Amino acid sequence: MGGFDADQVGNFDPLAMGAINAEKFANFEPTAMGGFDADQVGNFDPTAMGAFDVEKFANFEPTAMGGFDSAQVGNFEPTAMGGFDAEKFSNFDPTAMAGFDATHLENFEPEAVSGFARDHVVGMGVDALVGFEVEHVVNLDQTAKDGFGDKVTDFEDFDLEVRGELIGEEAQRMGGFGSFDDLMTQIGGDGPSPEELAELGWSEDFDLADVNFGTEDTGIVWPDYMPADDFAKALEAFNPS
Repeated sequence: MGGFDADQVGNFDPLAMGAINAEKFANFEPTAMGGFDADQVGNFDPTAMGAFDVEKFANFEPTAMGGFDSAQVGNFEPTAMGGFDAEKFSNFDPTAMAGFDATHLENFEPEAVSGFARDHVVGMGVDALVGFEVEHVVNLDQTAKDGFGDKVTDFEDFDLEVRGELIGEEAQRMGGFGSFDDLMTQIGGDGPSPEELAELGWSEDFDLADVNFGTEDTGIVWPDYMPADDFAKALEAFNPS
């Protein structure tokens, strides 16, 4: 296989691609990958995809990416993800995104994710999306970030910095985004520091020591214990509009 160049590869019959297994692909010269087009790629054996490393993926033509489907993507070697740049990612079929898992995403080049459109993000599984780190998210355009809202109903499993980039620090005060749960986990101990509270998105003057959860018999009035802005935002969760 090492004797084939890109020109020769370009003349391979697409229907014959299934005969090339992982061992054969591993022996191709990386530069020969530039000869494959989307029709040929679409006929690759999914189980052979693990043979592609960073260098091989980097040599594919961007338009060839449109031939990959989710079964093939699911067999990509996570450590090979660095071979994809923004142009290549932009050419993936959105339906192929379901093949990526969190380990794949963790290995994406941060700058490369700028190639994702909204439908690419929506095409990924929620369990995969948690693999995005803040370095990735800052490189997504706003329409792609909006895809998280289309797909994710609970941001609790996402890193705090990722939440902040996706939904804003103000929105993190809402329990649905998980930050209130993060606050509650600290109540049993000494409580969070002012810096930790700020990271969770709460007001700087919020003092956890002032909060008394009590019982229904205490007659507690929450506005007396919570800054007005925080209390108003908490009430918004019960407003159907």
